[in-house]
Amino acid sequence: MLVAATNDTLINIWDLNKKAIDVRFCGHERPVTDVSISPFDANLFVTCSSDGCLRLFDRRNLEYSY
Repeated sequence: MLVAATNDTLINIWDLNKKAIDVRFCGHERPVTDVSISPFDANLFVTCSSDGCLRLFDRRNLEYSY
């Protein structure tokens, strides 16, 4: 898994085995500036954005963030 942020508010989760995007979704209202995957649980990752928000996502349920 590779999580990549874009300058147009999108977050892409790549499946490196398939060499393709597995999930693409909008996670912020402004460009996403950073992503960090949890070292303890690869399903959890945090994003930050120029909208001033940090969001915690769980790859198993991407409909919600904290």
